[in-house]
Amino acid sequence: MKEKTRPWIEFAGRDLAAAEKLQADDTISSIVLYHRQQCIEKSIKALFEEHDLHVPRIHATLKLHSDIRQAVPSMPQFADNEDLEFIDNTYIDAGYPVGMGTLPVGLPSLKETSRGLVIARRFLIRSTLF
Repeated sequence: MKEKTRPWIEFAGRDLAAAEKLQADDTISSIVLYHRQQCIEKSIKALFEEHDLHVPRIHATLKLHSDIRQAVPSMPQFADNEDLEFIDNTYIDAGYPVGMGTLPVGLPSLKETSRGLVIARRFLIRSTLF
């Protein structure tokens, strides 16, 4: 791993650790969603850095994942589009009051935060391999 990639992986790891520690408290599940998305975003941006590509200043994990796979044809797909749409949609709405986005019925459930953590772990682990 290149030295310039390491900080991205370290920060992604911190976001994952924060999300895992906060997972048990359902009153702050939106914060879990935030850290989970940040882990995925930083893991993908580490791949841009590792391959000496410009690191985009966007947050959409679906777009970032698509862009890195186009730029590096040997890059495998780390998650399906449905998973990344879920991550992006819940990330955006996690920072706003209920009813203002895709979480109209309340805070994210444990099932939703758990699903996101599985995806985040996968991205962090796989980004260190490519």
